[in-house]
Parts: sequence; C-alpha cells; structure tokens
Amino acid sequence: FTITEKTKIYLVSDGSAKGEFAGTRLAELLKEQQGLNLKVIQKKSDAGFSLFLGDSDIEKILSLDPVKGKSEGYVLTVNKNGAYVKANTAQGLFHAAMTLRQLISGGKIQGCDIIDYPRYELRGFMVDAGRAPARLAHIKRIIRIASCFKLNFLLYRESDNELNAVKYETNPLGSKNPEALTMTEVKEM
Repeated sequence: FTITEKTKIYLVSDGSAKGEFAGTRLAELLKEQQGLNLKVIQKKSDAGFSLFLGDSDIEKILSLDPVKGKSEGYVLTVNKNGAYVKANTAQGLFHAAMTLRQLISGGKIQGCDIIDYPRYELRGFMVDAGRAPARLAHIKRIIRIASCFKLNFLLYRESDNELNAVKYETNPLGSKNPEALTMTEVKEM
C-alpha cells in the first residue's frame, strides 16, 4: 500500500482518551519520522477498537479469534487498499499502531498479516536515577521511546545514599542534589 495525500487514519474506539491516543500518536510519529501529514478521523463505537490507514473509509472485517482472551492482542492486515487493525483493548490498538509505524518505509507498507499479543503482562525497564540522576524531560523522552517498543511500566530507582534523586517535602533526602526531581515532577512523570 502506498500512502498518498488522500490517505487518512480512521479510528474506531470507545471515545476514551486511551482509545483515541493510538490514532493521534501514530499520526504524530509518522509526521515526525516520515514527513507524512495524515488526518485522524475518529468514530465512537461500543463495538471494539479498530484502525484503518487508507484513502477512503473502507472497513474490513477482521476476526479477533486468534487473540481471544489476550487483553492487549491485535490483528493487523495490510493489502493494496490499506492497513486494517482490530484489537481487544485500547492498549492493544496502541501496540498495533506502533507495529504499523515500524512497517512504514518511504510512504509504503509491504503487504502482511500479523497476529500479535504480549507473552508477559509486565514489560518494563529501569531508570537508575540513584546512580545517574536525570531531568524530567529526559525521563519523559525515555518513556515515549519505550512505549513505541510496547513496554508498559517504569521502575524508577531513586537512591543509593543521601544524594537521593527525589527531593521530598518533609525529608532531607535529595535536598543536596541539584539534579533531584521535586515531588511535583515525580507526579508528572
């Protein structure tokens, strides 16, 4: 499938922010990484989560049977008319959108059929701020990148000693560390 100026992202979700995030994030990443400026058309439906990348609103019926019982599972098909995705949950739709992003090269998507779901419920990484403090902007960037690889939690290790990576409001830990995050920044993270 070749992406043209008529190509749009058609998103069907429950109308929640999590459901709509898959389409908007895909559009942001494709603009940033491929120079593609795709409009997102959103529809609210209680029938599940789906996404179509194509030139017209054509919905292909995909079966979720291969990922039945897999909360983050999805089915993705690409043919000459576009890319079709169906997912069990908003998180599954986001994972499918990230897979679709990886398949796009030079405005083209090779035809394929993908059935995918995570083997492990928790897939994460650790930021060892106790040994190497990091600014909030850097940590947020790490989180954005990790989400593209379908990681779903962050272990934030904050301390080895009194040079703690967090400044507590009622505790002296972190107060001598100029790089330490405030509690407001930790909440934002």
